[in-house]
Amino acid sequence: MQTSSRNRAFRPRGRRLLAKMVPDSAGRMYHLVTLQSLISVFQNRSRYFFVQPELYLCTPIKVDPSKSYFIIGFEPNATMETAHHMLLYGCTAPGSKKAVWNCGEMAKHDDTMETSSPCAKGSQSRVDPTSTCYGPMDQSSVVITMCYTVESISYISWSMHPMNTQYVDKALDSVTNGTGRRINNLHSVQPCLQVIYAWARDAPPLALPEGVGFQVGGKSPIQYLVLQVHYAVIDKFEDGSTDNSGIFLHYTERPLSKLAGVILLGTGGAIPPKKTEHMDTMCRIKEKKTIHPFAYRTHTHSLGKVVSGYKVRANDGDIDDWTLLGKRDPLTPQMFYPVMNNDTIETGDMLAARCTMESNRDDWTMIGATNKDEMCNFYLMYWVDKTTPLEMKYCFTPGPPYYSWKTEQQLNNIPDKSASILDD
Repeated sequence: MQTSSRNRAFRPRGRRLLAKMVPDSAGRMYHLVTLQSLISVFQNRSRYFFVQPELYLCTPIKVDPSKSYFIIGFEPNATMETAHHMLLYGCTAPGSKKAVWNCGEMAKHDDTMETSSPCAKGSQSRVDPTSTCYGPMDQSSVVITMCYTVESISYISWSMHPMNTQYVDKALDSVTNGTGRRINNLHSVQPCLQVIYAWARDAPPLALPEGVGFQVGGKSPIQYLVLQVHYAVIDKFEDGSTDNSGIFLHYTERPLSKLAGVILLGTGGAIPPKKTEHMDTMCRIKEKKTIHPFAYRTHTHSLGKVVSGYKVRANDGDIDDWTLLGKRDPLTPQMFYPVMNNDTIETGDMLAARCTMESNRDDWTMIGATNKDEMCNFYLMYWVDKTTPLEMKYCFTPGPPYYSWKTEQQLNNIPDKSASILDD
């Protein structure tokens, strides 16, 4: 692996192991996972898969269940010229038993490639990607697509034609509270996938604070790590070239009391043509835990101008105090940056995020997985002391035109202007 001076300066504590690569019967390369160690690099080397643009590939490793490991650093081995983004998921079981599979929600189902979600079951689980909630017969049906597994854990999209908002509200009520369960009993929806790490746009390595780590293996619900790589463009593979994009994981077997977690804030919705749109989300922390935020990451596609995230707490006069956690131009390197304020987040506090989108397009832009679509994501990485991370892994709202901070009755004193512009 060739490293830049930026990568050479990365010196987290812990070990870094290289996966041993062996060919299968078809001559394709995959990683060899042993029970003696946590393999810490993922590589995709199969020409067979590079058949269409907007391709998502997943590959798993099984973590030794007899030991607990604590991931303390992430070192990407990729460039934005090859990979649009990479996500590392924590799973109880992988979505497929194959060494490599197609794991994009926009994937074409055919006989040449198995298609499945990154994770299969458990607290980080696979969800049927489509579920439909029907209103009265004289109303349009409401199609709610949940738990897409690309860059957003559980963003929600639906058609733009008129619909019965009463049924939208019912269907979304418990989806947006972080549990992932539906209340209309038409479909059973389990909790969604857990993101451990995300990379895009040549982001540099990430070292966690001293004494903080993501627990995997042992008694953790994370028994598998699944890497997802999004190849938006495949032109460079048409001549038979292969790829070794992946992530080196730095870890320790020394028990850590400060366990890391990630909560992902995002929205569904649509952006009108030739306009600026705000995509807002908010949720309340209900678990009795003290959260120590230490890093944040923003993500949009090409229309994103500003992404901001806040802790919101009502003062004695019931006026909301908005504490800025992070704000970025999402088209700069999409790395995890130190939070702008590391005050603790307590039970009853709210988390809020906004993506300011600016469209010069002639058509509506929907939330979706491809480059022609958009996304609105604010990741917050945190640690908790002597307890488990939040059960709530995500915080999503329907987005425009159905939801905004201004329509949220729980919010006041909204920093409408400062949340939407970059600081000088």
